[in-house]
Amino acid sequence: MKNGLFALAIVLSPFLSFAQNGSVSFGANMGSAPAPSAAPKNDNSANQQSPPCHGPMDGNSFKSAKETVAKAIYEDTKMAAAKAVLASNCVSSEQVIQICKLFGFEQTKLEFAKSAWSKTTDRGNYNKVASVFSFDASKKNLDTFISNGGSR
Repeated sequence: MKNGLFALAIVLSPFLSFAQNGSVSFGANMGSAPAPSAAPKNDNSANQQSPPCHGPMDGNSFKSAKETVAKAIYEDTKMAAAKAVLASNCVSSEQVIQICKLFGFEQTKLEFAKSAWSKTTDRGNYNKVASVFSFDASKKNLDTFISNGGSR
C-alpha cells in the first residue's frame, strides 16, 4: 500500500498545484477544490451533496486526467488517482465509462461509478455506465444506487 501511495504521488505531482489559500488545482484547465475544513464532519457525510456541477471536464483536461489514472500500476493507486480527479472536477457519463474501463476489477469499477455519480453532469444518461460491467449483479447494484438517489 505504501508503494502504491508513493507511486500515486509521483504520477499526480505534475498535475497538482497548491495555492496559498489552501486550494488544490488538478491540471491546467481544471477547477480548484477548497482546503479541507477543520470543522468536525457530520456522521451522514455520505448523504451530503457535492457542489453543483456546471459542466464536465473539457477534452484536453480529461485526456490528461485519464492518462494519469491509466499510468498507475496498482488498482488502489488508479482509484486514488481517479478520485483525485473527481475531487475538483465534474464529469460526463461517457467520461465515467472511459475511466471505469481503466480498472481491471468489477468491484473497483462499481466503486468508482458510485463515487462519480455526485459529480456527473448528465445523470439522465448514467444508465449507460452499466455497460462497463460484466456481471448482472454489478449492473443491478448500480441501478439500485441510482434509484436511491445516489445513497449507498
